[in-house]
Amino acid sequence: MANRAMGDVYETAITYLLDNCIYFPGDDLEPDHTKQVLGQCFCAYPGISSKFYMVQNQLHGLLFTLPVKCLRKPKFDLYRWICKNGDIPENELIFELELNGIQVPHDQYAVKDPKHKVPCPVVVEVVVNGQPAKALIDSGSLADFISNMLIDQLKSCCSRFSVNWGINIDFAYQNVKEKWYFDATNLSNYDLILGTPFLFQHQVTVGFNPVQVIVGSPESLPLQGPTILQLASCSMEIYAEQLEQVQIMLTEYAKPICGSAKNTDLPPLRVINHQIPLIDENHVIPW
Repeated sequence: MANRAMGDVYETAITYLLDNCIYFPGDDLEPDHTKQVLGQCFCAYPGISSKFYMVQNQLHGLLFTLPVKCLRKPKFDLYRWICKNGDIPENELIFELELNGIQVPHDQYAVKDPKHKVPCPVVVEVVVNGQPAKALIDSGSLADFISNMLIDQLKSCCSRFSVNWGINIDFAYQNVKEKWYFDATNLSNYDLILGTPFLFQHQVTVGFNPVQVIVGSPESLPLQGPTILQLASCSMEIYAEQLEQVQIMLTEYAKPICGSAKNTDLPPLRVINHQIPLIDENHVIPW
């Protein structure tokens, strides 16, 4: 018998796997035996470089450049690589992936009318720690706020993420020049928000048409009057100097319930030595 060349192993394996739709191990996908056999659809041959193989899909007229390093991977999925890199119709894929995607509606107000007009908010320029800043006059805010970004720029110490800490800074606007307290929070469009505390204590009058801000009192007035409300604070602070007193208080509070049974007013412990007959075997039920 004449000797015959063995041929290229990769070339034979690529053609066999693609023509027979060999599934990737672990996919739990059964081959579709009812699918019409179209014969040899794929052919493979070495590329110009030894690092690549050329794979041709004769059915769809597609040509792929397959790196040899991919073939050397034990878990390389050849069929899905072909589907991913080629424009193969959906009905030729092994399976369909259902993506139950939904659109998340934005809660931000969007104007539908292209000719809709709104007046601009009242924004003033103030000075904090000697630096100019942009402040919004907000009569609906129950506190005065400062952005965390401005705090970082001023190199001041304050909380970054929640409004449970504040800061006293040098504040100046018109004839107001004093230390003013601001709560720290995240602001996107403004550096500060001047709310009802500032507007009330300085007797500020705000006009929109025309835009004007009139400060009635350069000095802050006390928060007194029938329109003053007290907000319940949800912040929590821990004072280290009171920890010992709290420990003593908790110890005294727990003594009555943590003592021995004989020193309490509870009844003594007894062994469960009684029974309750639920079924009387000698009882005769009349019919």
